[in-house]
Amino acid sequence: MLNENLKKLRKQKGFTQEELAAQLHVVRQTVSKWEKGVSVPDAQTVSRLAEIYEVNVSDLLGTVTIPDHREDTIAQELEKINRQMTARSRMLRTLWNILTVVGILVMIRGLSGVCIGAMNYSAAAADPAYSAETLHMVLSGCISVVTKGGIRTAAGLGITMVSRFLYRSLNG
Repeated sequence: MLNENLKKLRKQKGFTQEELAAQLHVVRQTVSKWEKGVSVPDAQTVSRLAEIYEVNVSDLLGTVTIPDHREDTIAQELEKINRQMTARSRMLRTLWNILTVVGILVMIRGLSGVCIGAMNYSAAAADPAYSAETLHMVLSGCISVVTKGGIRTAAGLGITMVSRFLYRSLNG
């Protein structure tokens, strides 16, 4: 695919992203986004990249053949790649948002367990009507609920943090 070809050819030519960016009059982050597949260069830039790397535009784009190298043909191929990347990005964004919501729901469930366990613990400890044995059983149950709630909260937070990290790392 285009992003893989761009990176491979840049390294083969011994250019850094900064050096290539300077030749193309763009910032390094733009080259990085092309190589990560987050965005694609315009048709003129693709032609310039093919010249710099001394390859055919069709080789750079990773297509079988492009009958001519006119900019409109290149632009059409880039538009197709851009649509594919947009669809992939939209799907990943939806996935990460779902993971975030799941993480938040797990955290809420965990926190509610912590609160319920703590309230029951507090109420039982303050009630003189409980025998020592009954109080011990109630308090053990409360501690169990608080512990499970804490674990759920930590798991939910972990899910949320991982989903946000992955989303940011894939979207530059």
